[in-house]
Amino acid sequence: ADLLLHVADASHPELDMQLAAVDAILESLSLQDTPRLLVLNKNDMLNERDREVLAEVYPEAVFVSAFTGEGLEKLSAAVASRIDWTHVPVPDQDTQDDTCNDVFFEESGNDFGRLD
Repeated sequence: ADLLLHVADASHPELDMQLAAVDAILESLSLQDTPRLLVLNKNDMLNERDREVLAEVYPEAVFVSAFTGEGLEKLSAAVASRIDWTHVPVPDQDTQDDTCNDVFFEESGNDFGRLD
């Protein structure tokens, strides 16, 4: 994988322990060196002070709310900036080659789309 998205519940009282557990699992799978992006979900459940503390502790994290949609554009931009687009497979449009499992990414701004 070029990038692992680690999505965690920002409002969970044992967030640190959950993050550590995932780190241990990734290490056991020899994935500890794979680039990761920490995504802290449920931003809408946090008060301002908790959000500030988490931002200080995890400065590289992207804060989102799947419920409200807040932060999803920032997440999209963060993912797009970490992908080496020169290595993303592009389908052969003439032959409808499906060697990439019919899932292809198209960079247009910060949006990702499926080409059918």
